[in-house]
Amino acid sequence: MYRKVGNEVLVVQDKEIDNALKERLRYCRQVMEQLLWEEYRVRLDVPVTLNKYLRTTQARLWLVRVENSKPDLSKTRVEFNPKILLRATKEYLRNVARHEAVHYGLMIQGRPFLDGTALFESEIKRLGIPSNFGEMTIEDEEHVKQAVQKTTWYYCECVKCGRLAKVWKRKPQESSVASMKRYRTSCCRERLLYKGGEPAGVLLDRIQQEKGK
Repeated sequence: MYRKVGNEVLVVQDKEIDNALKERLRYCRQVMEQLLWEEYRVRLDVPVTLNKYLRTTQARLWLVRVENSKPDLSKTRVEFNPKILLRATKEYLRNVARHEAVHYGLMIQGRPFLDGTALFESEIKRLGIPSNFGEMTIEDEEHVKQAVQKTTWYYCECVKCGRLAKVWKRKPQESSVASMKRYRTSCCRERLLYKGGEPAGVLLDRIQQEKGK
């Protein structure tokens, strides 16, 4: 009898969580649609979904390119981390959604849209949207460090000043590394140099140190 009641309670909790996720996902889509139309006159024509396998990534634009390097919108989507949707404030979610919207808007227009590229960083600065290298609370830093302490991140540096210019949280494909040759850093307008992998904690420390420079 006790187990049955317990199971019923869990079912109710699961339904409440599911409803909360759907509501917040709708909110994120609405935020993205508003920014895309107001700033880029672009409509959001791809799914906005959950990805339970995202661990430290808050959200991402997942795309597949066709032979002419244009995105295949039938396979493109915006994915959100369910934990972020459940735990974050609406203002925090709004910034995450707007950040992804800029990625999407620039991509649709055929302009540089990756984190760390000069145009993308200037756009989010213009719109008052936090960068991936933006502010983190001490609690955020510790939470992320604990979650990724056994993982390896991969990165590019500015060839002139050596600052971090791009970070991948999994090993990038050779084509992704090669595509960096087309971009310039936001700090010095110089090339990005791929350096390989480092422990995630080491790169997190570098990100925090470079914020104050």
